[in-house]
Amino acid sequence: MKIEVPLEGTQAAFDGQTLDVSGGNGRVRRKLWHPLVSVKVEGDKVVLSTSQERKKDKRMINTFSRHVKNMVAGAAK
Repeated sequence: MKIEVPLEGTQAAFDGQTLDVSGGNGRVRRKLWHPLVSVKVEGDKVVLSTSQERKKDKRMINTFSRHVKNMVAGAAK
């Protein structure tokens, strides 16, 4: 399973466990780590993926997706 979250005018960096999103309103940092979820920054998107499509994996990836969307909204506004 794979979810791509657009950065919408912000910039992001991921250092292995911490996602750093910066934009016009400042910078937001959050630890995003779980053994089932892979996080990558590719161009203007944050890519979240899991190796399997179990219910538990889907819940974690959707939770991470919502965290990233909130971080982008907070840094952009």
